[in-house]
Amino acid sequence: MEMEECMNLTGLEISLVSMYAVFDGNKNENGKMDKDTFLRVLKEELPFFAQAAAKNNCDIFSKVDLDNDGFVDFEEFSKMVCSCACASHDTLEEAHKKHEQEKE
Repeated sequence: MEMEECMNLTGLEISLVSMYAVFDGNKNENGKMDKDTFLRVLKEELPFFAQAAAKNNCDIFSKVDLDNDGFVDFEEFSKMVCSCACASHDTLEEAHKKHEQEKE
């Protein structure tokens, strides 16, 4: 992607690039996250979901590690992020409305 194209990214494209950057900055030499790294990233980047999983005694890693190889690859990570968005539609809608009101 050319630099000029990068400067014209939409908000959603920027979100996707940000998601990739989080994964890329935390993957190991095999292009995956181990359990400890994944749980740290979850706590740092999606604390609301990490807290909800802990509160519900949910082993989120085993739910995200779809192929049960002990690691989370980019596809699994992406599916988890999208699932978080789907599961929290109402919360995201409220946050967006609040953000828009603050801009006014």
